[in-house]
Amino acid sequence: MATADGGFFLAGACINGPDQGIHIAKTDSSGNVLFDKLFFYGDAYHIPLAATEMADGGFTLLTTQGSFDGIRYLVRLDAAGDTLWTRIWHDENGFPTDLMATADGLALTGEIEVPTTGFMDGQVFLALTDFDGTNPSCVGDCVWPGDADYDGDADIFDLLPIGVAFGETGPARPGATLDWEAQYAPDWTDTIPGGTNLKHVDTDGNETINDDDTLALHLNYGLSHPLRLSGRADGDLPLFLAFDEDSALAGDTVHLRVFLGLDTMLATDVLGVALEIAHDPGLIDTVLGMSFDGSWLLTATGDILTMARRAGLGRADLGQTRTNGVAVTGFGQIASVKYVLDDDLGGRGLDWTSTAFEIVDARIVDANGFDIAFNPISTALTVGFQTTGIGTPSLGSSPLHAYPNPATAFATVDIPEQGQLQLFDAMGRELGTWTVFAGRRTLNLESLPAGTYLLRWTGAQQARTVVLQRH
Repeated sequence: MATADGGFFLAGACINGPDQGIHIAKTDSSGNVLFDKLFFYGDAYHIPLAATEMADGGFTLLTTQGSFDGIRYLVRLDAAGDTLWTRIWHDENGFPTDLMATADGLALTGEIEVPTTGFMDGQVFLALTDFDGTNPSCVGDCVWPGDADYDGDADIFDLLPIGVAFGETGPARPGATLDWEAQYAPDWTDTIPGGTNLKHVDTDGNETINDDDTLALHLNYGLSHPLRLSGRADGDLPLFLAFDEDSALAGDTVHLRVFLGLDTMLATDVLGVALEIAHDPGLIDTVLGMSFDGSWLLTATGDILTMARRAGLGRADLGQTRTNGVAVTGFGQIASVKYVLDDDLGGRGLDWTSTAFEIVDARIVDANGFDIAFNPISTALTVGFQTTGIGTPSLGSSPLHAYPNPATAFATVDIPEQGQLQLFDAMGRELGTWTVFAGRRTLNLESLPAGTYLLRWTGAQQARTVVLQRH
């Protein structure tokens, strides 16, 4: 190939003997050798198909591994013939056979393959890349390490396909890395519900879906690529949040618990759960810890995978999945989060504030990877204080108490002052509203089924909630 300086660039394959590799050389306009090199990559010899000179004086090679219909590679060289990067090229249309430099990358051409026969049909295709050799069409076909459910993001929900397909095997991903980039991988035989091929779940590309596939998820957590799918299953099964505390002061540590199912509405045939909980970073100083201790999903016999992440300011992500393929049925607590409130809330000039803790996204799957419909129920914590000069904020009145708790036929509520008392079921449906005055108020629960309920009292400048269990 003639070069811009009047010289030549040569490339060939060494396919015999111990030195199997790519042989490249560059001459000046007089035929003097400027460099003469042999380099190797991959597990088989490579045949150069085409080369093009780049604007910086370097070169890009198009090679095939072992045969004409083998895996294609792009090899970028600098002006001295040293390798800058190597990319595996994959295109559903067929095999590129030629390339040329463009103003902003590369153009590749080749013949279109007939899927049913594997032969070329005489038509041609054109594909463009950027300067890094990334194939735009690969976004819809290739693996992004960590995006196991192939929805465009590496997030807490990618833990669940690993649990569903745990132990499955398939072909390795050639040249696999954990870098966040589109990587060609041959299709596996099976898919997870929704049609995502299991090659995406094998995030490290080592032929087996196992614990090691969580590493790419950790490394690339929070990253996105152009593809994005959406949609969760909405239903009646409650996935809800509740605090141990009725209320809290600035600087306090509070405990949020995550529950799935009720004794009157069991969560049936569950393999894994993942959710994202959002909070106001202006009111929360830190997420002190996340735990799966006591989760009914994990206490049953069988191996498990868990993941807990502080996803930047304002979010805690939790995921848990069984890995033995055996789903379980139950209800109750599945996780907990410990928060520390900001100790300088007095500067806001507020007496009372209510901060929401919201399930912004969640997913529950069965042993086959199908979504289980659910109803996400968020909660709020009332942070009460009165600013006394420059001193420490102090609680303005008594917290809301309901007893006995759990209750049977009746429950007594201590009302701090005149206001409104509301009763909600676990679905968030309002069951009753009363105008109440300071003192004790007895509620008749005889007509209510056993389960979990929420009592909320709202006063002139404050509010209180308490989770009430009825047996």
